[in-house]
Amino acid sequence: LLVFGYVGLATVLAAFSVPAFIALRGDVADKLNLFIFMTMVAAFVAYTHRSNLQRLLRGQSKPDIRFRLLRGQD
Repeated sequence: LLVFGYVGLATVLAAFSVPAFIALRGDVADKLNLFIFMTMVAAFVAYTHRSNLQRLLRGQSKPDIRFRLLRGQD
């Protein structure tokens, strides 16, 4: 978010970071309920942001410059 300014993308990446962290640590067996729950939450977040992500893929989404650190030319 702070680098590129895309709020929807940052939200989806943040949601998927928790299950990814659990998987990378190898704690899936120990924290299976948390892993499943957070994966479902991340999927729901991605589903609710699907129109934002589609606009981003089509190149029709503009970054929110209020949150950007790198303010190059767009």
